[in-house]
Amino acid sequence: MAFKLYQTDATHGLGNTCQVVADFSNTEIEVIIPTEDQKADKDFKAKKAHGKFPMLETPEGDVVFESNAICMFLARRSSDSLIGSSAFEQAQVEQWLDISATQFFGPLVDIIYSTFGQRSSSSYRNSLKDAKKIISSMEAKLEGKKFLVGSSLTVADIVVFLRVSLLFSLALDASYRKSVPNVTAWAEGLRTHAAFVKRFGHIKFCEQAILPEGVSGQSGSYKLY
Repeated sequence: MAFKLYQTDATHGLGNTCQVVADFSNTEIEVIIPTEDQKADKDFKAKKAHGKFPMLETPEGDVVFESNAICMFLARRSSDSLIGSSAFEQAQVEQWLDISATQFFGPLVDIIYSTFGQRSSSSYRNSLKDAKKIISSMEAKLEGKKFLVGSSLTVADIVVFLRVSLLFSLALDASYRKSVPNVTAWAEGLRTHAAFVKRFGHIKFCEQAILPEGVSGQSGSYKLY
């Protein structure tokens, strides 16, 4: 019996990240995009007590909230080393998940919403500076390596990739990416991997940054959750 993954829509980045982990862990999932009627249903509201997507429902009816927790839950079902092959590597995986949630996510959201005019652009440069600091730490970590932790793909790579791919698609252009060759090679390898293409589609990294101000006709929206 399949697990049920509820997410906002087919382009929901956090939900799609969970789908990638499910694929690598050989876990059968049913992706459900709730209708407005479903969202208004009393029983569904009780199930979705924390009020956000994605959420994962087990065959037994238990519910796991928060994308990082869902990813780790699914990864632990795998015989592969998705969560790290030792206690130390597992701690490193948790470290990168914490960084993605506490240090990366805030600046990324600010950059995205500022770019598309949904938030004041006054903090854009500071948020971009903060994001670049994390990219720089990744650049050092990936020296001579293909993955963030150990010698094989882990949840850390899958989760952090979403953040980096969005930055590379919007704010960190081709010129900047040349200054971080290790991160760029890592991101390109995941971007073109069949498992990532299956869930994220063909992601295109920008040649020039899309700036929040002074770009003629710029408009739109991007939904993270």
